[in-house]
Parts: sequence; C-alpha cells; structure tokens
Amino acid sequence: MDFRADDLTAAPPSGKAAPVAEGTAPARLLTDADMTREHRKVLAPIPMRTLQTIAGLYERQPKAGRFSAPGVAQKLNYIAAVTAIPYRTMKQFSDSPGELGLMMARGLSVRPGTANS
Repeated sequence: MDFRADDLTAAPPSGKAAPVAEGTAPARLLTDADMTREHRKVLAPIPMRTLQTIAGLYERQPKAGRFSAPGVAQKLNYIAAVTAIPYRTMKQFSDSPGELGLMMARGLSVRPGTANS
C-alpha cells in the first residue's frame, strides 16, 4: 500500500481536532487546512439517519455542544472514529450512499451503547 509522506508522521497534525470517541482513533485526523470541495462532497451523501445517530453520540459527550458547530474536518474525523469507516472508504463509496450508510450502520451497531439506537 502506498502512502503520501505526510500521511506517515509520528506527531498529530496541527489544528483543533474534534473529540474522538472513546476507544477509537482515526488513522489520520483532517484539519481545516486540508479541506477541499471534495471533502464536503464526501460528507454530503451520508444518509440523514446515520448523521442523526452520529450527532446524538457527539452531543452526549461532556461539553461537546451541538454537532452543527464543528467544521467539515472535525465532522469527518468524528464520523470516521465512531463508524470505523476511514475517510478513504467514505470517498470511495460517496457515489453509493446506500452502501455507505449500511457500512456505517454496521460500525455503529458494534459500538457499546449504540445498538438499537
């Protein structure tokens, strides 16, 4: 598997990151400086029901606030963390929102306290 040089760093990227769900850690956190139109296009097709579930998880965290407050980078980081679906997979399936929603639902269902949510 090939990686860009900046994907393989020992230090986290600079910038404010969204809270990461307990027991999970995304492979690489996106920052606001990373954002392109493509990132927004990846966030757009995520099924509303999935986003509502993720928003509920986010808002239940202490001092997290509303899920509408974080920027696109922080939302994608949090979604990747709680669903165990990396950004690259989200990008690959962004033209198939049904499949993406099923994969995310599967990731959410194995999280403690999210089954039957």
